[in-house]
Amino acid sequence: MSDSPAFVLDVSRLVSRADRPSPTGIDRVELEEAGKALRRTGEVFFYATRGQRSWFLQREQIAALTSTLQERWSKGTEEGAKVARELYAFLGAGAPPSENLSAVEAPKLDGPRAPVSILRSRRADSYLSDSANAVTYRNVSHHHLDKDGFLEGLKERWGAEIDLFWHDAIPITFPEYSKDGDAAKHEKRLRALLRSADRVEVNSEATHDELTGLAERFGLPVPPVSVTPLSAGLPTDIEPLQANRPYFICVGTIEPRKNHGLLLQVWRDIASELGADTPALVLAGRRGWMNSDTFALIDRCPALRDHVFEAPALSDRALASAIAGARALLMPSFAEGFGLPIVEAEALGTPVVASDLHVFHEVSNSPFEAVSPLAGDRWREVIISFCGNKGSTLRGAASLGS
Repeated sequence: MSDSPAFVLDVSRLVSRADRPSPTGIDRVELEEAGKALRRTGEVFFYATRGQRSWFLQREQIAALTSTLQERWSKGTEEGAKVARELYAFLGAGAPPSENLSAVEAPKLDGPRAPVSILRSRRADSYLSDSANAVTYRNVSHHHLDKDGFLEGLKERWGAEIDLFWHDAIPITFPEYSKDGDAAKHEKRLRALLRSADRVEVNSEATHDELTGLAERFGLPVPPVSVTPLSAGLPTDIEPLQANRPYFICVGTIEPRKNHGLLLQVWRDIASELGADTPALVLAGRRGWMNSDTFALIDRCPALRDHVFEAPALSDRALASAIAGARALLMPSFAEGFGLPIVEAEALGTPVVASDLHVFHEVSNSPFEAVSPLAGDRWREVIISFCGNKGSTLRGAASLGS
């Protein structure tokens, strides 16, 4: 038997994100994990699944992919640069800092049907199936854990130890915020994890508690669990965006559980009172699902037209500058497994106003203004309190209501 186990990293999600201009939180986790795997010594394999087909990718291709995504997400693309220029104009901030945009094309990756992939996969599978070789399979994205017998098949075929990262169970615990079928799909993932995982990593004690409670509900044992909080991934060596009007920022996909609708209703009320003195609201995220009422407010509400700006696809540097220049980061979510924007805002010195969720208190490194996600009047009050002199009252406003 070899001195250390062969390490198989599942890069299915990363491969599917090869053309994305900007990442989600889970994308960042898998990108970081791929970087760690590339630095490992010993036998390291990169494994992907698409539909019913699985295959192994060349180490050099994954190295090129991680390099490309790091550059693209950090420097940005022309799409993101256009959004940044429009955002700066909207806020009266002049032109954004010139950036050397990423011009790197996504590397060509061997697909599952390529002859070289078939040959490589046969060799890898033969090595991993040899009982003399210990194997660890690592998956940090939930990807295809819902496939019947997937994890059991890896244990049977390779004798693999299964090492998984579990982000949250929100589709199970809050199915009303998810697409049809997602709750059942996510429950299959969790049941597979509980039945087959040898080790589980989670992002917070709140997620650990949630996992334990669901395992008890399902009558399944809990594997050994470790808690590894996510770290801020945005650069801090940036200049804050200097706007000529106060603005606030909300970071995340525009989906039901993020509760953007509350902010928009609050902004409509503020606009009716303050008129031209209304602060701006920047929504830094792509449009998601099941949110037609929220999209209608953004698209068609006259009272919001001059005060709300959607900013998807910003580069990491542009997003960091926007967060750093904001009066506060707003996060009125109904449910979260972690709350990475809070950690990133704190790293950039920006105050936070967020829902009074247990997980937010856990992951925050400093006091923040905690408000019920249903208390629109209180959100309005706190937001207006941040619209004074930025250098004095604003940075201390986190003590409001404490």
